Amino acid sequence: MKILLISEDSNLISLLGNNSLPSDYELDILTCSTNSLEFISKIFTNNFSVAIVDDDCFKSNSFEILKSIRTLKKNAKIIFLTSDSSIEKGRKISPLGILYYGIKPVSSQEILEVLISSQKIISQQ
Repeated sequence: MKILLISEDSNLISLLGNNSLPSDYELDILTCSTNSLEFISKIFTNNFSVAIVDDDCFKSNSFEILKSIRTLKKNAKIIFLTSDSSIEKGRKISPLGILYYGIKPVSSQEILEVLISSQKIISQQ
């Protein structure tokens, strides 16, 4: 399963890196400093199954980024991670078809369980 991590959070990147994922998982990291045209191009051309989107990377633009991902990759599973525990954020983001909405910090076990669940959902489709 190919995973696209969109983040600059060194804790999150190291949590998923360092061979912590099963060998059949492939991790690709896209940083938030990428310009918008390059970002959209990478989303469009990257053949990922699951996108892990770090809200802290985009702050107020997360909703637009998620809509772009959903438009370009209708069947992609999206895991949304944020440090913002406000209900308003959840209400705005949830209708976009988020598979998992997590409040940071998250544990490696929590992420792994979500990814395994995602893989099961993908294989059933």
